[in-house]
Amino acid sequence: MTRTSNGWRNTMFAKPGALSIRYVIHDAEQLPWADASFDSVVSVNTFHHLEHPMWVFREMLRVLKPGGKLVLCDFSPRGFQIFDRIHRFEGGTHPA
Repeated sequence: MTRTSNGWRNTMFAKPGALSIRYVIHDAEQLPWADASFDSVVSVNTFHHLEHPMWVFREMLRVLKPGGKLVLCDFSPRGFQIFDRIHRFEGGTHPA
């Protein structure tokens, strides 16, 4: 990750002339982009932290282009058990 004037850029696997990824921090319940702005929308291990997951899901669908790819990944019950053990070992808990 490299800090740039307009955000963060993933440079670990970047090749000269390749597209870069810009990381933006924003309210997921009110995304700042127009309808149908993205070819793909990805969320990893996020939904179990959300107060209003359906609002976020609707926003993700709103900014996704027709025929685009939506990828949602979150912990399985077994995954939660594993992370609970790790956090307990560290003296903490995983926030729900």
